[in-house]
Amino acid sequence: MKTPPTLAALMSILPRGLSNEVEAMSVDLNAARQGLLTEPQRYLAFLDAQTERRALSAAYVVDSAGRVLARSEMPGAGAYTAPSPNAYVAANAGEVSVRFDEPTNSVRALHRLSEYQDAYLLVTRPVAPGLVAQLRAFESSVEDYRSAREQQGALRGLFGLAYLSTALLVLLAAGWVGLNSATRVAGPIGRLVGAAQRWRPAI
Repeated sequence: MKTPPTLAALMSILPRGLSNEVEAMSVDLNAARQGLLTEPQRYLAFLDAQTERRALSAAYVVDSAGRVLARSEMPGAGAYTAPSPNAYVAANAGEVSVRFDEPTNSVRALHRLSEYQDAYLLVTRPVAPGLVAQLRAFESSVEDYRSAREQQGALRGLFGLAYLSTALLVLLAAGWVGLNSATRVAGPIGRLVGAAQRWRPAI
């Protein structure tokens, strides 16, 4: 029977396009690094254009403490939330940290901007309402299925041991009954042979 996919496998498929977008956007922002200091308004307009073109709900340039250095928020983006420590760890390792945010029905991605002294690109993209909750419910169902399969395997093992034990007991009992029956039959025959020998006339 085919094993159901895990939540991690499903979640890795959904944000793959977002990871590619974030990497490409990071390249553009690295190239525009100087504008953050010298032409902040132009830099913000550039960030707005990137956010809109890549169908993001929000994009932030933040530092390692979660402070916002530049922001671009589309209508309905929701309140800013700083990245989690785990997201920073992944970003510092050169990865695009992608996390699902169930309360806001969105995907959040964090990537380190290598050309900045201390800056990261944080973006959010909305997903279908309830999708994350459905995925987590699916994961729970998969875990229940796997647990049932494991318990089924354990029960099969116990039944196998019980069957083997019963078979051995039956064989031992059969051997004991056979030996006891042979002893009961051999005893009278032996006595009969002895009696015949005693009464046999001498030649």
